Amino acid sequence: MTVISMGTFCWERNDMAGVFDANEDYQDFASMSDYRLALDAVIKSAKKSLDVYDADLVDGEFDDLARNELLRGFLVQDASSRLRIILRDGLYLQQRATRMQKLMRDYSHRIDVRLLAEARNMDAFIYNDAGVSLYRPQYDHVKSIFSRRDQQRHRLFMSRFAIMFNSAECAISATTLGL
Repeated sequence: MTVISMGTFCWERNDMAGVFDANEDYQDFASMSDYRLALDAVIKSAKKSLDVYDADLVDGEFDDLARNELLRGFLVQDASSRLRIILRDGLYLQQRATRMQKLMRDYSHRIDVRLLAEARNMDAFIYNDAGVSLYRPQYDHVKSIFSRRDQQRHRLFMSRFAIMFNSAECAISATTLGL
């Protein structure tokens, strides 16, 4: 806690306000660093399934070494684990995300990446089978909501993801031939 004084006015400021805490059941925050910490918490708490809906995976730094290792660890921990990703734009993943491409090649039987031909929603979310989720209502803004044990929100994400996943027109492959 910091006390700030300016002339006759004093107020207290909590320096920890808005800082992500993975032990909280519900949080909202508005910084990219907190967003990435929350993203890591969702990945770490996944047991067998992890579903991602994102514009292009850039803001979440999915190609970052540490985050890529978290995803690899998730896929290694259980032979039946699955990673499904829906993107609005696959250009970054196809042309620049070399670590993600390698992960997709190494675990092609457990990673499914699809591209939406027409995306109306401008939000982003990730959730797992443990009921932990991260929601970004407006992709252009960092403000995000992290929640665990919110069954209503979890069911909504599952339903939306299933509809979008089934309607996605094409899969993105780690190889240029699509094999």
